[in-house]
Amino acid sequence: MKRRLRNRSGSVLQEALAAVGMGAIVVASIAQLLAVASRQWVASEQRSLAVRETGNAMEEVLSRPWAGVQNDKLSDIGLSQTGKELLPDAKLKVTAIASETEKDSLQIRIELDWRNPAGQRAAPVRLVAWRYRSED
Repeated sequence: MKRRLRNRSGSVLQEALAAVGMGAIVVASIAQLLAVASRQWVASEQRSLAVRETGNAMEEVLSRPWAGVQNDKLSDIGLSQTGKELLPDAKLKVTAIASETEKDSLQIRIELDWRNPAGQRAAPVRLVAWRYRSED
């Protein structure tokens, strides 16, 4: 019986080291997954905010009288304070393009882009609407 114990000496230490190594690999994998999930959550929140900001800008444009919906008068439309803080390097572009085929109509285009958590330009959010002069 003494002979068996001598042959196994040190194997418990080896097994413990292997278990610690495998545990470290599992913890590192979980940490990477959490980091990716966190970046994706931030990107999702940014896109959701960008959609709301673009919608709010369109509401503001469409609520203006006809004379206020000209390109030179649309430059004052901007992001909310929250949008400025949470959408890094955000650029809001609002344009009104007169239709060549329909008299007294404008195509309103709004585009918002920003930098994502990786520091790259995110795919922009675009919104288009038509505005017609009312007879009032």
